[in-house]
Amino acid sequence: MRRLLFMIFALFMHVGCNDKSSDSKDIAENIDVKRALFSKLSSDKTGIDFVNVNEDNDVHNVYKYAYYYNGGGVAIADLNNDGLQDIVFTSNMEDNKVYLNKGDFKFQDISETSGINSEIQGWNTGVTTLDINGDGFEDIFVCRSGFYEDKDKAKVTNLLYINNGNLTFTESAAEYGLDGFYYSMQACFFDFDNDGDLDLYLLNHPNVFKEIQSGKNNTLLPDLPNESKFSDQFFVNESNKFVNKTKEFGLENRAHGLGVVAFDYNNDGYRDLFVSNDFKMPNIVLLNKEGKGFENTTETSLKHMAKFSMGCDFGDVNNDGFQDIVSVEMLAANNFRKKTNMMPMNTKIYWEYVNKGKQYQDMHNCLQLNNTNGTFSEIAWLSKIAETDWSWSPILADFDNDGFQDLYVTNGFKRDIHFKDFVGSKEMKEAKKQKSYSFESLTQKLPSTKTSNYMFGNNGDLTFSDKTNDWGLFDPMFSYGSAYVDLNNDGNLDLVVNNMNDKAQIYKNNGTGNNYLKVYLKKGANYAYGSKVELYVTDLYQAKELANVHGYLSKSEDVLHFGISDKKKIDSLKITWYDQKITMLYDVKVNENLTVDYEKSDFNSLNSKNIKSLFFETANLNFNVNYVHREAEYDDYLKEILLPHKLSQEGPHIDVADVNNDGLDDFYVGNGSGFAGELYVQQVDATFLKMNQPAFIADKSYEDYGVLFFDYDNDGDKDLYVVSGSNEVPLDSKYMNDRLYANDGKGHFTRTKDVIPNIAASGSVARSEDIDGDGDLDLFIGGYLVPQKYPMAGKSTILMNENGSFIDRTATFSTGLENIGMVKDAAFTDINGDGKMDLIVVGHWMPVSVFINVDGSLENQSEKYGLNNTVGWWNTIYLDDFNKDGKMDFAAGNLGLNSKHKASEKGTFKVIAKDFDNNGTNDIALAYYENGSFYPVRGRECSSQQVPDIKKNFKSYTEFGNASFDDLYNYYDLSDAIKLEAQMFESSIFINEGNKFKIQSLPNDCQFAPTNGICGVDMDNDGQKELVMVGNFYPVEIETGRYDAHIGNVVSVNTDGSMKSIPFAKSGFFANGDARSMKEIIIGGNAYLMVTNNRNKIKFIRENSLSMINENQIQ
Repeated sequence: MRRLLFMIFALFMHVGCNDKSSDSKDIAENIDVKRALFSKLSSDKTGIDFVNVNEDNDVHNVYKYAYYYNGGGVAIADLNNDGLQDIVFTSNMEDNKVYLNKGDFKFQDISETSGINSEIQGWNTGVTTLDINGDGFEDIFVCRSGFYEDKDKAKVTNLLYINNGNLTFTESAAEYGLDGFYYSMQACFFDFDNDGDLDLYLLNHPNVFKEIQSGKNNTLLPDLPNESKFSDQFFVNESNKFVNKTKEFGLENRAHGLGVVAFDYNNDGYRDLFVSNDFKMPNIVLLNKEGKGFENTTETSLKHMAKFSMGCDFGDVNNDGFQDIVSVEMLAANNFRKKTNMMPMNTKIYWEYVNKGKQYQDMHNCLQLNNTNGTFSEIAWLSKIAETDWSWSPILADFDNDGFQDLYVTNGFKRDIHFKDFVGSKEMKEAKKQKSYSFESLTQKLPSTKTSNYMFGNNGDLTFSDKTNDWGLFDPMFSYGSAYVDLNNDGNLDLVVNNMNDKAQIYKNNGTGNNYLKVYLKKGANYAYGSKVELYVTDLYQAKELANVHGYLSKSEDVLHFGISDKKKIDSLKITWYDQKITMLYDVKVNENLTVDYEKSDFNSLNSKNIKSLFFETANLNFNVNYVHREAEYDDYLKEILLPHKLSQEGPHIDVADVNNDGLDDFYVGNGSGFAGELYVQQVDATFLKMNQPAFIADKSYEDYGVLFFDYDNDGDKDLYVVSGSNEVPLDSKYMNDRLYANDGKGHFTRTKDVIPNIAASGSVARSEDIDGDGDLDLFIGGYLVPQKYPMAGKSTILMNENGSFIDRTATFSTGLENIGMVKDAAFTDINGDGKMDLIVVGHWMPVSVFINVDGSLENQSEKYGLNNTVGWWNTIYLDDFNKDGKMDFAAGNLGLNSKHKASEKGTFKVIAKDFDNNGTNDIALAYYENGSFYPVRGRECSSQQVPDIKKNFKSYTEFGNASFDDLYNYYDLSDAIKLEAQMFESSIFINEGNKFKIQSLPNDCQFAPTNGICGVDMDNDGQKELVMVGNFYPVEIETGRYDAHIGNVVSVNTDGSMKSIPFAKSGFFANGDARSMKEIIIGGNAYLMVTNNRNKIKFIRENSLSMINENQIQ
């Protein structure tokens, strides 16, 4: 035991050096605190000395009750109707506190006289306020939970304190039917059925934490007893009596809920619910079925979610009129804490979750951007808010009054219970087996790391900037519930934070000088929850909805607060009340506190919704195309554990041609190994007939990558070239050989013999062009990979057509092209206007590369054209003269910015690879940049599975966490290792300026995921094609999480190079699958875009003619 304590003490001292609390003084000295947006007010100034005390011992501790360190909440309300907002704090182990606002940030503690504490002490959690009886005074609802058993029902029963109008309260939960026996975290009151009173969703959790209590973090939490007290509860308000409708509405669950918000996510006039759940159960989206029940739409609404979800909030972060969702998790923001505290993602358990319907759950914060059609795209990595350590309360509000919602996040946990060197120590495991071990002796030496909360300023472009230090919010604490409120009525939102074992914090907002409007929506004595306000002012539109709870265990001020930057007047306000009646106000003054009462308002007549024709619409028919992409399952990670993503799920690819010369478009789509590619021939009735092609069936064991129709033999019909590729078979396998199929002119194909060479390469793309000007088509074949040797480049090839046979002339026609990189796409075009066809090549771990045709040879002139620092993960290319200057420009699809992998010229993203431990397998190591150093992407467990010596060289997680990338791998001879660095991941356009390309990143909403297909469509017949893009990539290693936020993009590119995204609500283009390619096709005289999806169907999206379009859609 002495040895154990010594070890723990040593670990504690070491980790203390990494404690952010030691940095706060240094930060304060480097920041002009007087000019910071927020000032921390002392308890001497405010009179608020509340502390949420947390003490643990052998009987009561986090190992006995997993939510022991989960903290308390805050509620804001004007309890005495004096126009000043008061504060309620909940305490887990002691009395709750009520502070009366006396003005000028001075508060009076009225807790003892108010009667807001039960005679039976319980474990208080969430708190909210509402006028439940309509008497004009705000009442207080306190949730309670804890480690209590059935016999302690009174300690767990929730409390409802009715405001007597004289700053005293009477507990009355039983009178309203709200005194049930639950383990509750928060009460969310909202008007479910638009009848004008408030119903209740009560967030609960099972008092069972077997996963944590047993320490078995690598097994699924078993199904819990189906007891109603473990479930969240839903109550309908029937004449001020709350009637439980949980079972009737099918809402019983066994989730560990920690956050809930009620808001109208689809703008149908009814409040829906988002519930964030801890542990194994997924977060839940509940669609309100017009006040008649709920539908669980989680599977169709969310592509993935946070795994250990804490608090949540909603707000319109991009000012499009639809509310978005933020939920927080536990991912640390710095390398050391990631490597020493982050729980490993177990692949087996992850897929068990997915296969049991528990969705895709990732270990980072999530920002679910509303796509305006009932679906969300998760963009936390793009928005730069994914990592805020062990977080609790996210609240969205405009703290600098610039017109955009900022994000404040509290975080902290009393002890680093996941600190791996402690949890995994032999002594700890032995001690836990002892029946009489001392909690104090084992855990008091656990690291206890205070970190600052986070404040993110909204940049107005879907990204946020970390303003924590600049805005004066750098104090390290264990912080939990939080609320925004204008405590001094100056138009700036202040902050109130409930801390553990430290005094609660009041942060005064000093303001930026920007203007504001505060709107209070009332219905007589009550707040009109569920009502919305839309604000219209020049170049600034905002939409907000009044809700009862926000964040974690907390309630903010009942105000719709609008920052309006420097605008001097508000053109109009549109108020949509909870029952869908509308009130319009015009020429509204700025810097006002505006109260609007439903009962005193005039209502405008409801106009029928203007249903606009859209540029695109998903076809209702499949045109008799029953194709589904299929492929055999293969574990790419079996030998290459640290692969960033699978390499065996690349297809399907597609090409279009008139194969039987009947004037109608046909198409071929590839398939996976074991499944034949398919040819569909269009019929006169605008359907397709799948053609029986024996040659394709005979070759079904090949994996189809790139496909190309071209006339190789100059006989007037389209032949078919299919690139073979695979990460599953060796290079010398016959299944690596590409295939050329000759067309008999009627759409019947036979595989040619001895026409193309057998090249040992796993390719990706084929492109044809008459390179040497002899009148026939030659080929460029892009090489992608060497099986199980990532990131070694596959062999790229120039095949010259010599009298109908193709000869490998790569060495003759181009130096350096053969091993240019992991090629994904290519295009022939005349870059320099000399009439000769040049070549552009893009791919992974390679720059965008241009090969200029010089006297019949292709010469790499990428550096000359300014492309040497463009190494990325490029996937596709599209040619167009965007600025109409006669020189060919292009767009290229890259990884995008919504990934934990980041790359820039200064902070590159690195890979090295070789057989480090000489065991016959390729070893991969990825590195990312952080504060001047490079660190391994993966943790000690995964890294040592790939290279076991790492565990020997770095014997503890602490050592590993302090090690740089070079520290880890300089143990090995790297002279023959593959070393590559990516410098940019943005999808971009490249403007040809004659002697170089000007690179412009596409808008941020085009960076949600990898872009894999780009087409050009002139939607408005102005002679300028809009870019239409599709993407995503699902088979990504689970610690990174799949790329699934792409829903398809439409972007107008103007002749001056400026770009504007056309959102789905205006374009109608929606392709949210795992899209791999896209081609335009004419079916029955109408233009469609065909989108192929990995392991799924082809999606047909119709291009509507201009006559069908409302001209106001693009302005």
